[in-house]
Amino acid sequence: MIRIIICDSNRAEGLSLRDAIDAYASNHGIFNIEVLILNSREEFAELLNRLRPDFFHIAICHIDDRCANMSLDQIGSTLGETHSLTPNTHFIMMSSDPSHAICAFKANADFMLLPSSSADFVRLIGGALRQAVNGQRTLFSVKQAKGVACMNVNDITFIETGKKGPIIHLPGGRTVITKGTLQSLFEKISAISDNFIRASGSFIVNLDNMRIIGKSSVIFGDGEAIILPVRARKPVRDAYVAYQTRS
Repeated sequence: MIRIIICDSNRAEGLSLRDAIDAYASNHGIFNIEVLILNSREEFAELLNRLRPDFFHIAICHIDDRCANMSLDQIGSTLGETHSLTPNTHFIMMSSDPSHAICAFKANADFMLLPSSSADFVRLIGGALRQAVNGQRTLFSVKQAKGVACMNVNDITFIETGKKGPIIHLPGGRTVITKGTLQSLFEKISAISDNFIRASGSFIVNLDNMRIIGKSSVIFGDGEAIILPVRARKPVRDAYVAYQTRS
């Protein structure tokens, strides 16, 4: 899952940025993107403090109105402190004040001067998205009835048992039917990623691609959902909470 956080007090503007991100990702075949929009710097800092380091891959901050009464040194210090909470996140700062560029530089962030065109934003976010995708790419290969299928392990949402073998679910409704057992697949995938948990004898789920866990169901970032067996519900819920808060 590629997670992006947008901090902008103007929600309409934040939604517009999200739409531009979604359009770019769709046009370039980038799946499993989750965008969260926040309206205050306080919400932003609290979220980064609460979640594990580097939970977000890209952070986009509009700094104008929330920094109107702060000096450049104070702005730079605040941005630096925020970035220190998640040092591997790609930060993008947006402002109509050219002097804020120095603050972005000190916080090791990209800077975009407003107003700017949507094409300018798309070029900037496109580079950040490609970097995030490449950083997450880990090749995973499985045997099929005819040949071998290769995929990015981070794209896997969940794996379930099937009559002809385990079924791997990927973004966009794609599936891969593999040979072997669910346990052998879990052992192989666990050797290269600790994002996966065995959910009883029926499923392997990718904790990183889970969006919502309810009383009995799990919803993933691409909207696909599964019903967990009763005995798997508490272990999966506990593992998901631990995953979100681990450092």
